[in-house]
Amino acid sequence: MTPAAQSGDGNTIAPGSGVVPILKQLQRGQLKVVGTGFYITRYGLFATAAHVLSDLAEMDRMELGVGYVLEDRDGDELVIRRITFASISNVADVALGQVENTIGNKPGTPNRRARLSFVTPTEGERLTTYAYPENEILDFTMSDQHPTLSGDYFEGVFERQVPPAQHPFVPYPHYETTLEIRSGASGCPIFNSKGEVAAISCRGWDFRGGEHENNNLSSVIPLGYLLSMNETCARPVATTWENEQIPRSRRGSTLSFGELVAYGHVDVGMFRY
Repeated sequence: MTPAAQSGDGNTIAPGSGVVPILKQLQRGQLKVVGTGFYITRYGLFATAAHVLSDLAEMDRMELGVGYVLEDRDGDELVIRRITFASISNVADVALGQVENTIGNKPGTPNRRARLSFVTPTEGERLTTYAYPENEILDFTMSDQHPTLSGDYFEGVFERQVPPAQHPFVPYPHYETTLEIRSGASGCPIFNSKGEVAAISCRGWDFRGGEHENNNLSSVIPLGYLLSMNETCARPVATTWENEQIPRSRRGSTLSFGELVAYGHVDVGMFRY
């Protein structure tokens, strides 16, 4: 049985509403899944891998290109939300993005935020993720076709914490797991055995078709790296209760990740910032 991912209020996080595919606009009417993200606030702030949001950047202008998340609200409604802002770590492969808020015009539909954990899993601990790997390009220009997008659960275990400079492609401390991470799954949440997000997926090694088939290996990034993101991360929505938790002198300002935790916007189990 797959362990349920939990939000701070104890509710199960539905894959399509709490864990979302990140889409890049190739051209008008055509979208490609470039990664996976997960909401960490009720007003549309999500976490993912840095290289996913970097893929959206228009390098000639050094600014965020056209990107979206596709949200399935408990199977009742599909909503495409434009990514309006990105904050990318310069320390590790983690990033935060914010999508257009919908609480103001749809008060009953805040995002279900995941509960986060900065505690390192134990060796052999069971891990789970939900992601959107290997999807075809969504082409809405063909009237006779109906683009589809699929996600799935992947399970594995925690193997070890890798020290710095021991990996040629991930030079900073990270976790090694047996989770299968395919193209399009980068940035997905790594849930521990309690249903809390303990890491963000970075990259996986494809052994399919080789002598090591079914021996999955992946590198995932501890959530603690988000605490080093002291630069601008989010601007809370004025109509939400979260905004009331902010000192008046800071309202209307953009906040760091640490401030988001301190003001209760981000739910972190057994942690005080």
